[in-house]
Formats: sequence, C-alpha cells, structure tokens
Amino acid sequence: MTPLELQPQRQQPQQQEVERQQQQQQPQQQEVQQQQQPQQQQQQQQHQPQPQQQPHHQHQPQQPGASAGEVTAAAAATIRHLHGCAPQSQHTPPSPPIELQVAGVKFLSGLGVRQRMQKWVAVASQTERLHDMTPADDQLSIPLLPEEGATAQPPQPWAAAFRAHHLNPFSIRFDLSVKLGLADDGRWGAPLPSEPLEPVGVEVRQDNRGRGLGLFTTQPIRANNVICVMGGLMMAQKPDGVAFIKRGFRSLPCTMKQQLRERVAGSSARPDAEEQLCWGFLAASFRMAFPAGHEDGRAGCPAAGLPPLELQMLGHGGLAAYINDPRVGAGCCTGAAAGGQGQQQQQQGDTADTANCLVVPVLVRGVPLPVLVALRDIAPGEQLLREYGNDWWSSQENWLETFKMYGISPNAVLHGPAAATPGAAIP
Repeated sequence: MTPLELQPQRQQPQQQEVERQQQQQQPQQQEVQQQQQPQQQQQQQQHQPQPQQQPHHQHQPQQPGASAGEVTAAAAATIRHLHGCAPQSQHTPPSPPIELQVAGVKFLSGLGVRQRMQKWVAVASQTERLHDMTPADDQLSIPLLPEEGATAQPPQPWAAAFRAHHLNPFSIRFDLSVKLGLADDGRWGAPLPSEPLEPVGVEVRQDNRGRGLGLFTTQPIRANNVICVMGGLMMAQKPDGVAFIKRGFRSLPCTMKQQLRERVAGSSARPDAEEQLCWGFLAASFRMAFPAGHEDGRAGCPAAGLPPLELQMLGHGGLAAYINDPRVGAGCCTGAAAGGQGQQQQQQGDTADTANCLVVPVLVRGVPLPVLVALRDIAPGEQLLREYGNDWWSSQENWLETFKMYGISPNAVLHGPAAATPGAAIP
C-alpha cells in the first residue's frame, strides 16, 4: 500500500482529531501525490509497449475500409494548381490523406510505409541504438544495385545508368544524409524531416531547343551530388495510380474544373469528355514511376516489400517537376511532365541532349525516396535533364493522338489558353 492508502486507517479511531489536523495534512497529501505521479506513470510505461520513433509531423491515417477510389478522390480534391510545381506565393494546399511525409514525399494512406519504418527501426535497434548507427552506412541504402560482373538478371534502367556513369553509392548516401540533417554528430537518431528537399542554385526559364520551360543551373554541381528529393504524392501504381488518372477529375474543386474547361475551349469534344481528357493527360504527364527494386524485402528491410509505386507531381510537386527529358521524337510531347510542350521536332543528340541527372531509389530507415543525383559534373547554365522512360513516352503518344482528333492544343492544356499561340510567353 501507498502512504495515502494507509493514512485513512490511522485516522478512523479519532475522528475529531482528524478534523483538527485536516488543514495541516492537506498540503502533505498534495506533496505525496505530486511525488507519486511520476512513479505511477513510470510503472505504467514499463507495462506498455514503447512506440517506435516517429517523424515530428502529424499525418492523417486512412479510414478503415477506404477503397483506392475513395483515397485517390480525396487526394484529387486537395489540388489547387494544375501543374507539377505550385507557385511559391501560393498558400500551402490542403493535405491529402497520407500516412507519412518525408522530405516532401507524401505517402498515400494504405501503403504501409509508416509500419515499414517502424519495423526497420525495431529490427535495427535489436543490435544497436539508432543514435549510434551512422546514417550513410547503416540508415541509408540503395536497393538491389547490381554487383559488378553480375549476369543473372539484366539490371534495371536506373541501375544500368548508375553503373555506366561510375556513380559512387557511398558518396550519394553521405550527401543525402547531410541534406536530410542527419550527418552531424548528435543528430543520427533525429526524426526524418517532412519539409521538401528542393534543388539549390537553379532557375526556371525557357529552353531554346523547343522543350518549353526547363530547370537550369546557376552554380556548378559535381557528379554524385544529391540535387533534390523528387516531391509529390507517392501511391501504388495499381490501383491508386490508375484510379487517380481515370476518375480523379470527378473530385476536383470547381475552380480547377473551370480551368480544365478553359484550357480545351473550342475543341470538338463534349464538355464532360473534355474535362476527363484534359485531366487524364495532365495526371499522366506529371506521374513518375518509382525506380524498380524497392519491392524486394531484402532491400533494407526484412519485412514484406511494397507494391510498385509511382510519384504523382500534379498539384503536389516541387521545382524538380520542371526537369525535362532530353528525348524528342516524332509524335512525342517534349517536356510535358516538366516545363512545357515544345515543338514536335527531331533533335540530333549531343551533350546538350543527353541526361545529366538520374532518379535513384534510396531507402532511408526503410522508407523509399526518389533521389535525383548528378550523373556527371554540371556547369552553370546547363539545363537539368533526366530520362522519363519508354512507358511514359508511350502514354504521351496515346494522349496526343486523341488531342489531335478533337483539335485540342497540348500547350493550352499544360499552361492555359495563352500558351496555345505560337511564340506566346508561357507562364
């Protein structure tokens, strides 16, 4: 028994004495209670499982039983800008239903990324405390990077480019740990940042090779440097990504639907079909498949892996959405997922028309992040270029052929009616 439980038993035989001493004992009882409270809390904590370390921000858990259509519809309802990069002057848009946000990557509810991170921390802490684990060596990994000379399976495209340019995995991991704020001694166990990790020393301007707007460097970038983390809404390719493209327009705010109508004004399609077609093109243009490899549970986390993922930048991306693809082909929309729709023309390949950066999958405490890395030294004034992939280009061709049939300008859909006029300034 505690002193507070014993005291009433001593007072029962002398009720009058109790009444006389009551005022004197009340401060003592309060002091005992104050002393006991932390002890009781400590005892309760010892009998309860300790939660794993979480980022410092709050998230919205997915409602039980919510379908992919319901979750992606809620995500579309938060869009306030029909581009991959929202203006800096714009207020922060409403947050879609996410379970975790790291470095500007918002993981859609239902993916299980938060549980993946918790499991990673739990397994790692069995042998070593998080604060004692060096970030570059122990907390970050590049999954399924093929070993030199491995011939069992052809490497993924990103891994082939990684090896062809002789990138250094440790240099990339170390630079990312610095930019995430984990490298300093005493910060190894710090929560992962939620704020976007944007490129530094860049500017958005017109590309003189017909790609529309692009992202250009204003200071040198060395090979292996982490340029940024590609920001946006991360979701499963199926069913979330499919539902977002097919049905997301139904949940758009009225102001966004009005913008869609204005961008296809004058076409031969019916209004409802125009909305659907315009939305589908935009959502497909600003999507990016997450580099393959994270699905395997061996890659940084012994738990079951995640499904194939894709990053949706429409309405949720950052400056990296302006990075163009160097490829220009007949019938292809140049720069659609980045700055703009350039002229459909064939360019001869040279150093200015080859990719100088690559999206690399990096696991940070089991959380998959799309990290943009410099493939080579990049001089000031160069345009940042990355490969979008064959699947992306095939999808663009389908949309463009349909636009041609209805007399819709891809420029106008991407940037508004003014951009449909040849030579017009694109906002």
